[in-house]
Amino acid sequence: MKAALAAIITAFLAACAPLNPPPEALPQPAKATAPCAIPTRPKVLVTAFPLRAPEQLGLGEFFAWPQATAEELARALARSGRLRAAAAPQQVAFASLTGEPELSRDAAGAPQLIAWAKEAGAQYVIAGLILDFGRSTHWLVVPERGLALEARLYDGLTGRLLARQAFERRERFAGPLPYHLTPGTREFATTRFGAAYQELIAALTDWAEAAIACRPLAVRVTRIEGRRLTLEGGFDAGLFPGAALSLAPPSGPGAPRPDAWVREVKADQAIAELGFHRDPQAIRPGEAFYLLARP
Repeated sequence: MKAALAAIITAFLAACAPLNPPPEALPQPAKATAPCAIPTRPKVLVTAFPLRAPEQLGLGEFFAWPQATAEELARALARSGRLRAAAAPQQVAFASLTGEPELSRDAAGAPQLIAWAKEAGAQYVIAGLILDFGRSTHWLVVPERGLALEARLYDGLTGRLLARQAFERRERFAGPLPYHLTPGTREFATTRFGAAYQELIAALTDWAEAAIACRPLAVRVTRIEGRRLTLEGGFDAGLFPGAALSLAPPSGPGAPRPDAWVREVKADQAIAELGFHRDPQAIRPGEAFYLLARP
């Protein structure tokens, strides 16, 4: 009797509900509308989003959400065009997922993500957690599935946490997620949960762009030959001939004194000349220069 009553209520709610009910509110980061003083396209590396509770996934369901989320977010950032993006879907930035997650560190105690960012030529790293992926019932009879994420933005040069944001979505009438329905496929996008997942990825993309917008561009030194410096960034990153560079990040109204000037620029590489007030022997490969305002 109870099962029959539940089925009747579910059918009634399904008939009353619109085919595609409006999604619940997602966090809306403030988009950067004003142009930056220097238009740049820094690079961000997106690492895996591990599940805090992997037991929430059912038998036979798609389980590679940590890797898929990194890949989908990197693709969305690249399509948007404001940032350059790369995915490291097999890299997990956290040593532990219990309590407040701690970053994995190398033998010297530095956050491991610094080495990943350097290898990818990225200025920023996005790491995150899937906090909730559980199924439940609404009003005791309506099945629903939650998806809650937390994304964190790190400075790829220092490993410092720059921003963090939580995102959440609940989709009613959501059933199991078969293994063959993988993010990035047309079949997945046509499902109710697939549409909700893509909305969440879009919100993550907006947040990342807003969090990085107009931050000073940092480029690493890859080679030193006397006063001649080879830099890892080029036209693609926003460098241009004559650009002034500083070893100190610009902050406040007064820009620091330039330490080098860009002489030649290719798509992904540039040549700079160190000023005579700087000792070339004090500069090391891997050190960063910051792009100053256009003269």
